[in-house]
Amino acid sequence: MDAAADDSRAETPFGFVGLCLSLAALAGIGLLVAFVIGAIGAVCVGLVLGWQAMMEAARAMLALRDDATGRRALFVAMIVFHVGLSVAIFLMARWRGGTAWRDLIGWRGFRLADKTIWVIMAGALIYSALANSALEHVLPHPAVQLTIPADLVASAALFALAVIVAPVTEELLFRGWIYTGLRFHWGLWPALLTTSALFAGAHYESTHLYALAVFPIGLALGIIRERTGSIKASILFHAANNFVALALAALSRG
Repeated sequence: MDAAADDSRAETPFGFVGLCLSLAALAGIGLLVAFVIGAIGAVCVGLVLGWQAMMEAARAMLALRDDATGRRALFVAMIVFHVGLSVAIFLMARWRGGTAWRDLIGWRGFRLADKTIWVIMAGALIYSALANSALEHVLPHPAVQLTIPADLVASAALFALAVIVAPVTEELLFRGWIYTGLRFHWGLWPALLTTSALFAGAHYESTHLYALAVFPIGLALGIIRERTGSIKASILFHAANNFVALALAALSRG
C-alpha cells in the first residue's frame, strides 16, 4: 500500500514553484548534455576535416558571422542544444514519473482518424502561410526562421533544425513538461494561454510581430495536445507548420 502511494505521488506533476525549479534544472542538464555532444562532435570534425576547420567554425559561431561558415556552425550548435534539452526532459520525466513518465509529457499515441485534429491543423496551416507571407513584407529584417541561406549545407542544417529537431524539443518543453504541470494544477485555459504566451516569447524578435503571429499557432498546438492527450500529435503539426514556412521562404527567395 505504501509503495502504491509513493508511485501515485511520482505521477503527480510539479506545482508552480517545483515547475520553475525543474525548468532551471532542465536548462542545466540540457546544457551539460549539449556540451558533451558538442565536444564529441568537435573532436569528430577535427579528426575528419582538420582542427583548423573546426576552430574556424567555432570562431565564426562565437562572432555571429553572417557567412556560410558562421551559419553552418550556428545551426549545428542550435541542433545540439535542442537535442541536449530533449534528452534532459526525458530524463527528468523518467525520474519524476517512474513507470508513468509518459503521462508527465504526453508521450502517447493518437488517432489519425480524428477529423477535428485535421481541421485544426489545416486551418492553422493556412493562417501560418498567410502570416509568414505577410511578415516577409512587413519585417525590415526577416527573422532567421523565415530566411533560407544560400549555402546548401547551412540550408540542410536549418531544415533539420526547423522541421525535425525544434518541433520535438519545443513540444516536449511547452506542450509536454510545462503544459502538463500547469494543466494539472491550474486547469485548461490558464495552462493553454500561459504555454502559448511562453511559446510566442521563445520566438521573439525586435519588432514583436513574429511572436504575435506565433501565438495563435501555440494555441492550436495546445488544443491538439489537449484533444489527443499526446504531444506526438502536436509534434506532427509543428513539423508540418515549419515545413510550410520554410517552403514559402524558399519560394519567395527563388
